[in-house]
Amino acid sequence: MTPPPLLRTKSFWLGLIILLGIAGAWLDTAFHETTLTYAGPTRAWQINRLDSATLLVSGSSAKIAAVPGWEFVRGANTSDRKDWEGFQTLVGSSHLTIHDAAVFFLLLVAWLGWLSWRARKRSPAGATSL
Repeated sequence: MTPPPLLRTKSFWLGLIILLGIAGAWLDTAFHETTLTYAGPTRAWQINRLDSATLLVSGSSAKIAAVPGWEFVRGANTSDRKDWEGFQTLVGSSHLTIHDAAVFFLLLVAWLGWLSWRARKRSPAGATSL
């Protein structure tokens, strides 16, 4: 009995749904800005989604947030690149920028590698069946 084609496997459809979700989030950052902030007594953490990238910021509460606690803001993408770079120059803060394209293509290569490996493993005599 031959195994079913990869188009009928859970790995194919789960990977496709994840990649489509990431592509949708990537497209969303072109039109919207999303910010999640948590400010404690002395430290604050912030996640910004803007211009096809995610910026993680950690630093002093006084510099990042005006009010202690949680804050979620979502709105139209009206800022320019100078506002985005302003987060990176906060004194006493650290940041990490992750670009959406890097995440998308890294997961795409990993998913295609996984599907290729499964096709070789499942097929008799190494023939692939997509």
